[in-house]
Amino acid sequence: MQDFIPLFLAFESNKIIYGHLFISTIISIFATLVLKNRYNIQIYKLFLVIFAFNVFLPILSYIITIFLSSILAYTEDKRYLKKIKKFNIDEFLNNKFPIVNRVFGEATVTNISNNTNSSAQKMKSLVFLSNNPDKKNFPIIKKLLSDKDNEVRLFSFSLLNSFENELSSKIASKLEEFKSEKDEKKRSIIAGELAHLNWDFIYYGFSNLESEGLLIENTEHFLNIALKNEEEKGMQNLLLGKVQLYKKDYNNATKSLKLAISHGVKKSIVNFYLAEIAYEKRAYLEIKPLLKEIKTIETSIMTAPIHKQWVLT
Repeated sequence: MQDFIPLFLAFESNKIIYGHLFISTIISIFATLVLKNRYNIQIYKLFLVIFAFNVFLPILSYIITIFLSSILAYTEDKRYLKKIKKFNIDEFLNNKFPIVNRVFGEATVTNISNNTNSSAQKMKSLVFLSNNPDKKNFPIIKKLLSDKDNEVRLFSFSLLNSFENELSSKIASKLEEFKSEKDEKKRSIIAGELAHLNWDFIYYGFSNLESEGLLIENTEHFLNIALKNEEEKGMQNLLLGKVQLYKKDYNNATKSLKLAISHGVKKSIVNFYLAEIAYEKRAYLEIKPLLKEIKTIETSIMTAPIHKQWVLT
């Protein structure tokens, strides 16, 4: 009897082991058949991996193998649209769609100047901004004048100094040309160019409290001469209106801007300034009709919020 019990236990143990190996084999074959098309490897290698997994993780491995096999067999890497409507290019073009003209991405540049510690990234941004002179770019360059990196500060100063010197050189050159020119019509054309160059100093933010008054005075002086040229009265009156608006001389600015329209300048250009004057004078009822005449106000991403605020409400 004493010899029978160990023999019985040994028999039961062998039975369990053989049963486990049999089940592992069946499960491994099933999993291999399910996964063979999914993975580009030899079937026997796949079978051996799954079989070893089952043998060394008995009982629980049965459930895990079935579960994982089902998941892996039906999991898709990519999802494709089942129903695709044909794209109608005419419908797309005719709809009012916001047009975004983005050269570099001012938010990205501002983020670099504010948050990054990489001098190389700031230098790359400055190089790009130097190739795209625009009013909104100069405040970013000026901000980097206070950067902790010496190279960034020096490069920012160099760029601003270069732009200012270039503008000053143009003014000096045109002024010499103006003084030497005897023909009145040509003088008026040159005077118009001088007026715009002087205004650029203020527009781009290069002026200061000491020079601003002189720049405005020079701009108005040359504009009065330029207005003698009948062909350019539209653009010269437009600039005169901008200068008067800058000086908060709203009544004269309105007259100049309306004269610009009468001499051929598009309302879509002038009406923004007239709307600004109406806003500053608190004549809010005048703003909506002015903005409604601007065709691009709703479709431009820059002016769409203005349209929503003043035209739709």
